[in-house]
Amino acid sequence: MTFVLAAVVKNIKIAVEKLLKKEKFFAFLSKEAKNFFIQILKGEKEMNQKLFELLEKAKQDKVLKQKLLDTKKEKDPTLAFCELATKEGFPITVGELFAEGEEYISNLLKSVNGGATYPREGWDDPYEMFFASLERI
Repeated sequence: MTFVLAAVVKNIKIAVEKLLKKEKFFAFLSKEAKNFFIQILKGEKEMNQKLFELLEKAKQDKVLKQKLLDTKKEKDPTLAFCELATKEGFPITVGELFAEGEEYISNLLKSVNGGATYPREGWDDPYEMFFASLERI
């Protein structure tokens, strides 16, 4: 069963690679969609997945957990966090971290039909949510 699934995934990747090489295919895709397909083909992970896996690794490794907590004491804590995450195999940039979720909210507020008429209930910050979870393990 696993072999069959792997073969299907491989065939899908080949088909998407062929489509991405054609200019006409790109014309119909937004920038975000193009980047999404490219990430899939490269095997890159989304930000939430990277943060979740880093959190899971920190649950098992107390030294890593402490190093992550110590980044909050640095002069530039977000940069220190991203550098440590990248060193641990979870490449994250400060820009990506701050942009996480921003596109969704921007699209919500600038909808064709006038946008959201209600205020957002909260501004969940992935960086702060990560540390809130980390401190509880």
